[in-house]
Amino acid sequence: MDGARNFVTQLHKEAVNRSGPARARVRAGIGGYHPGLRGISRSYLEAQQAIEAGRKLRPDDVSHKHDEVIPHLVLAQNPRLAERFVAHTLGPLLDPKTRNREQLLDTLEAYLTTGSVKDAAGALNLHRHTVLYRLDKLREILGGELDTPASRLRLQLALDLRKLI
Repeated sequence: MDGARNFVTQLHKEAVNRSGPARARVRAGIGGYHPGLRGISRSYLEAQQAIEAGRKLRPDDVSHKHDEVIPHLVLAQNPRLAERFVAHTLGPLLDPKTRNREQLLDTLEAYLTTGSVKDAAGALNLHRHTVLYRLDKLREILGGELDTPASRLRLQLALDLRKLI
């Protein structure tokens, strides 16, 4: 699978170089291996699902593996349940009246993605104390911990599902 991912990355770079100001974009989905003629159809469907979900979850990536988006696809199959999970997990952070909510959501996403205050600050072009302040606000608003493996998984899943539903 890494070979396919590397190929798509090289193809994307070449397309961008050749397209000039048009800035061509290449995106690929990678389905699983399934034997036989029906397997080709199944793999193609998985690749389409991977592109659709991956485009929303990780818009800067050029390749998306079906195996990586399966948990999101499973939960998104029941939109009502997914919406309830997102609302329960992110709660007041989704309220338009919450001050600086977009900044807080961006900070939470950067922190969960990078795994550190320093790297999140770099990704957001902020001072690390600003990120620490926002993380304290997030703990206050969300009423809980941000650093346990279970809370990180729950929060990341809620942020991802929010993009899919």
